Amino acid sequence: MMRMLFLLVATTIGLYPFSSIDITLMMEDKQVEWEYQNPNKIEFEEGSSIYRDERAVKSFEEIMESLPDGAYTSASLEAVRELYPSMTSILVKKVTKDKEEFIWSWQKDEE
Repeated sequence: MMRMLFLLVATTIGLYPFSSIDITLMMEDKQVEWEYQNPNKIEFEEGSSIYRDERAVKSFEEIMESLPDGAYTSASLEAVRELYPSMTSILVKKVTKDKEEFIWSWQKDEE
């Protein structure tokens, strides 16, 4: 409950520099997705399970540490791959507070 409260307070004062973000990871055996809308909606989906509680907040904070401030670089990609080694693709859709839309994607090359 405390982490959820922190997220609500943090997003209200602008900790995250966007109004919404959707992150979808495809792995060899499942899909993982985060949906965040400023200031108070956060959702984490893993396979067929959907979480809107502290687990969602913790997982969102963890993935955002790998994708700070929307800096989607090869270093960001490697940080996410450390968390999810079986990742085969990632899709990030972000809307800034000024309503600008950004999309970033990566797909594992066929070997």
